[in-house]
Amino acid sequence: MPGADVRTADFADLVLADQDWLDAEFAAIIAANFPTAPVPSAARPAPRPAVPARTSRPRPARVPHRIDPHQRSPPRRQPTTPNTRRR
Repeated sequence: MPGADVRTADFADLVLADQDWLDAEFAAIIAANFPTAPVPSAARPAPRPAVPARTSRPRPARVPHRIDPHQRSPPRRQPTTPNTRRR
Protein backbone atom coordinates (compact mmCIF):
# COMPACT_ATOMS: atom_id res chain seq x y z
CA MET A 1 0.00 0.00 0.00
CA PRO A 2 1.65 3.23 -1.08
CA GLY A 3 2.18 5.75 1.66
CA ALA A 4 1.78 3.25 4.51
CA ASP A 5 5.25 4.00 5.84
CA VAL A 6 4.51 7.74 5.76
CA ARG A 7 1.23 7.25 7.64
CA THR A 8 2.91 5.03 10.23
CA ALA A 9 5.63 7.61 10.80
CA ASP A 10 3.05 10.41 11.05
CA PHE A 11 1.04 8.40 13.60
CA ALA A 12 4.17 7.70 15.69
CA ASP A 13 5.06 11.40 15.60
CA LEU A 14 1.52 12.31 16.72
CA VAL A 15 1.52 9.81 19.60
CA LEU A 16 5.00 10.75 20.81
CA ALA A 17 4.40 14.51 20.49
CA ASP A 18 2.69 14.87 23.88
CA GLN A 19 4.66 13.05 26.59
CA ASP A 20 2.14 13.85 29.34
CA TRP A 21 -0.73 12.36 27.31
CA LEU A 22 1.39 9.28 26.52
CA ASP A 23 2.23 8.78 30.21
CA ALA A 24 -1.44 9.17 31.23
CA GLU A 25 -2.60 6.65 28.60
CA PHE A 26 0.07 4.16 29.61
CA ALA A 27 -0.85 4.52 33.31
CA ALA A 28 -4.54 3.98 32.48
CA ILE A 29 -3.78 0.81 30.48
CA ILE A 30 -1.61 -0.59 33.27
CA ALA A 31 -4.20 0.27 35.96
CA ALA A 32 -6.98 -1.40 33.97
CA ASN A 33 -5.05 -4.62 33.38
CA PHE A 34 -3.04 -4.99 36.59
CA PRO A 35 -5.06 -4.27 39.74
CA THR A 36 -3.02 -3.12 42.69
CA ALA A 37 -5.18 -4.87 45.30
CA PRO A 38 -3.08 -7.19 47.46
CA VAL A 39 -3.54 -10.91 47.05
CA PRO A 40 -5.70 -12.35 49.86
CA SER A 41 -3.66 -14.18 52.46
CA ALA A 42 -5.76 -17.34 52.02
CA ALA A 43 -4.49 -17.70 48.46
CA ARG A 44 -0.88 -17.63 49.58
CA PRO A 45 0.66 -20.89 50.78
CA ALA A 46 1.34 -21.12 54.48
CA PRO A 47 4.99 -20.68 55.44
CA ARG A 48 6.85 -23.89 56.11
CA PRO A 49 7.42 -24.62 59.80
CA ALA A 50 10.94 -24.19 61.05
CA VAL A 51 12.99 -27.36 61.27
CA PRO A 52 14.06 -28.01 64.85
CA ALA A 53 17.77 -28.08 65.51
CA ARG A 54 19.33 -31.51 65.74
CA THR A 55 20.36 -32.67 69.13
CA SER A 56 23.45 -34.78 69.46
CA ARG A 57 22.82 -38.41 70.31
CA PRO A 58 25.46 -40.98 71.12
CA ARG A 59 26.35 -43.01 68.08
CA PRO A 60 26.11 -46.79 68.25
CA ALA A 61 29.36 -48.69 68.37
CA ARG A 62 30.61 -49.66 64.95
CA VAL A 63 30.72 -53.31 64.08
CA PRO A 64 33.84 -54.37 62.21
CA HIS A 65 33.21 -55.08 58.54
CA ARG A 66 34.71 -58.56 58.72
CA ILE A 67 31.74 -59.84 60.71
CA ASP A 68 28.95 -60.71 58.31
CA PRO A 69 25.56 -61.13 59.98
CA HIS A 70 24.34 -63.24 57.02
CA GLN A 71 26.53 -66.30 56.83
CA ARG A 72 26.16 -68.34 53.66
CA SER A 73 25.98 -72.11 53.61
CA PRO A 74 28.18 -74.16 51.27
CA PRO A 75 26.80 -74.77 47.77
CA ARG A 76 24.73 -77.88 47.17
CA ARG A 77 26.38 -80.85 45.54
CA GLN A 78 25.24 -81.60 42.05
CA PRO A 79 24.48 -85.27 41.33
CA THR A 80 27.06 -86.89 39.12
CA THR A 81 24.55 -89.05 37.28
CA PRO A 82 20.92 -88.22 36.47
CA ASN A 83 19.54 -91.27 38.35
CA THR A 84 21.39 -90.66 41.63
CA ARG A 85 19.13 -89.54 44.47
CA ARG A 86 20.21 -87.37 47.35
CA ARG A 87 19.63 -88.71 50.81
